[in-house]
Amino acid sequence: MAKNFMLFVTLNVVIAHSYAQDINSFTKVRIEYYRGGNSWVEPGVYSRQEVFEFVKSSKGDFTPATSLFIKYSLGRDSVTRFKDSLSIPFAKRKISVSYFYSLLKELNSTKDNYTTSFIKPFLKLPSKKQILQIAAKIGDTLISDKFDREDRDTIYKRLRRFYLLDSFLTLHRPTMERMVTMDAYNGCRALFIGKGDTVMYSMDFLNFYGNDYHLGQPLERFHIPDYMHSGYIINLAVNAYFFTITSKKEPFVQSN
Repeated sequence: MAKNFMLFVTLNVVIAHSYAQDINSFTKVRIEYYRGGNSWVEPGVYSRQEVFEFVKSSKGDFTPATSLFIKYSLGRDSVTRFKDSLSIPFAKRKISVSYFYSLLKELNSTKDNYTTSFIKPFLKLPSKKQILQIAAKIGDTLISDKFDREDRDTIYKRLRRFYLLDSFLTLHRPTMERMVTMDAYNGCRALFIGKGDTVMYSMDFLNFYGNDYHLGQPLERFHIPDYMHSGYIINLAVNAYFFTITSKKEPFVQSN
């Protein structure tokens, strides 16, 4: 039994070490967003993709090398496939190694941050029009003509303050389970590419069972080229990093 325990500990240490990669071993970081599905011989656009690629410079930081919007479509003959790409306007900012190191660290760490305190600072107060649009979309009857104006105003104020957000997040908290689909996809992935080693982290935004509130969690981790699965993690900090890296307006966080 003692031997089995030691073997278990050793294997876990080896696995943890293999995925807690040193950012210096990677020469390129690629972040992709993709959405689409099988064409099923129907002419037209069936997939879209945004690609952001950063290459390590001689000074050690990472410089944006590629920023593309790619569209995949099927021709009128339902056979010919087309791939069209368009360069995305993107600020040529350098990103420090320490920033990508921090991202890599988050990608390998499960954290209990699917919480009000973590999410609320990223939320913007919704307008009355937005509230009505969402209520109509989900068929909510809380805001309807059967309420008098004073009651409706109270409901609006509560919703704008994200009333019961904590209960909502508890109800829709993501788990370490993920469904695999073959005919549709909507997700994001980050690839840390080295000379002899590439690690991919993927997020899935598909709406399963009417629940699209998991924000791409959990993330799944693979080794390429064999696509060896190595587990799931839940960490919303990764979403914040991806948003900052691909944003045209938000500044990058860099170390001095």
